[in-house]
Amino acid sequence: AVHKRLVYHIGMKQKNLTQKRKDLRLIESLGGSLGLSKRLGYSVQRINNWKKRGIPACEKLKHRDVLLID
Repeated sequence: AVHKRLVYHIGMKQKNLTQKRKDLRLIESLGGSLGLSKRLGYSVQRINNWKKRGIPACEKLKHRDVLLID
C-alpha cells in the first residue's frame, strides 16, 4: 500500500510540474507578467506567483477566454 501511494505521489508531482511549465509558457505568450496583469487587472506580483505555483483552476475558469487556450 505504501508503494502505491509513493508511485501516485511521484506521478502527481510530475503532472504538476508539467502543468506549471504549460502555465509559464502561456503567461509568457500573453505578454509576460506585466502584459497579463494589465489584461486581467491583477498585480504583477500575483502573476509572478502563478509563474511559480501554476495558474489556479478558479482563475482559469474566471478568465477562460484568455487562459484556456490550447
